[in-house]
Formats: sequence, C-alpha cells, structure tokens
Amino acid sequence: MKKESITGKVKRGEIKEATEYKYLGIWINNTGNADKQLEEVQKRGSKIATNINIMAAKEKVGWLEIQLKLYLYEHVGLNTIFYNMELWNELRKKDHEKLESIRSKALKKMIGLSPAAPYWGILIETGLWPIRKVLIYKKLMLLHNLINSDDDRLGKKVVIDQMKYGNGKSWYEELKTEAEESQIIISKTELEEITKSKWKSIVKSKINNRVKEEAKVKIKG
Repeated sequence: MKKESITGKVKRGEIKEATEYKYLGIWINNTGNADKQLEEVQKRGSKIATNINIMAAKEKVGWLEIQLKLYLYEHVGLNTIFYNMELWNELRKKDHEKLESIRSKALKKMIGLSPAAPYWGILIETGLWPIRKVLIYKKLMLLHNLINSDDDRLGKKVVIDQMKYGNGKSWYEELKTEAEESQIIISKTELEEITKSKWKSIVKSKINNRVKEEAKVKIKG
C-alpha cells in the first residue's frame, strides 16, 4: 500500500503529519512504542541524580547524606523521572531493561559507586525495588483508585470494559499477569470493598516478598 502524507491548511499556515509529539508530558510516536519517552526518561534521570547530589551533598547534611539522597530520589525523583509510565502497556523486554539501566545509573551516581557495581546488590543493601516492581505497585494503586471512583469517570469505564472483554493485550490484562507473579489476585469486588490503606499494605508486602525471591536468584546467578 502506498503511504500517503497528511497535510492541511489553516489560517496560520500548513499542518503536516507528525511522527512524534508530546501530550500531557508524554511523548507519543506513530509506531506506538516508548522509544522517544524512554529517551526523555533517561535525560530526566541524569538531571535528577545531579540535582539531588547537589542538594544533599555531604558538606551540607553530614552523615545523613546517603539516607537523604535515597529519600529524595524515591519520594520526589521517581515521580519526576518515570512520570506516568505506569499508564503504558506492552513495554518490550528491552524497554524494561532500559528502565532498570536508568535507575541503576542514577543510584550509583548518587551513592558514589562504580558503574560496575552490581545493581541487585545495591537494591538489597538499600531495600529498594527494581523499577518494574515500582511501576507494578503504581499500577495496582491506580487500579484501586479507578475502581473506587465515580462511575462516569472515563478511566473507570475503560478499565471495567477491559476486565470484561480483555484480549490479553490491554493495560488491565497485562497488570493482572504482572500482579500474579507476586501472588496478588485482582478482584473487582475485593477492590471495591478494601480500603486504600489496606490494599497498599497488601500490595507492598507481596511485592517486597517477590523482590527478595528474585534477589536470591540474581545473586546466586
């Protein structure tokens, strides 16, 4: 099939087809993958790590340096670096590897470790999760929020529709599979009855146990 270009004219000039554009802080391209967004995430990761190193420098905070850097990174940096990434689905294996690489470089830069330092060793020592688990946690909390929101909320309608007619490739179906890896079973009825604090506690505990299991395998390997 011959590819046709899309053009149009308005009063202020000509409109042309774009291969990529930014919408609400997220880069979207015409191939449907996350390549451009991951480039943006990588830039953010380096900048955030640099800024945190400056704000929590040893000469400013003394012996609290490492603890403060990790706190700022986990509670402020992650939300900035991986902004809205929990809304994406069908990320490829190389996309997940890229996300972990971004997190690994940021942590090593802040702590002052060699680039060759083992990533999983850092996670074990600090008690942090790999970014894939962080995103699963964010997705599960978002799901609880959507299910317990107003019935006319578009996001809720979409998720409920995916629950009923999912084809295995939807955001919900992907999350369901990811959650089951940590022995978290998703039930619409349960989500409607459980409080946010209780759900948060359960999800954190289950994911934490899964991370510990994976860590043992990674260290042995």
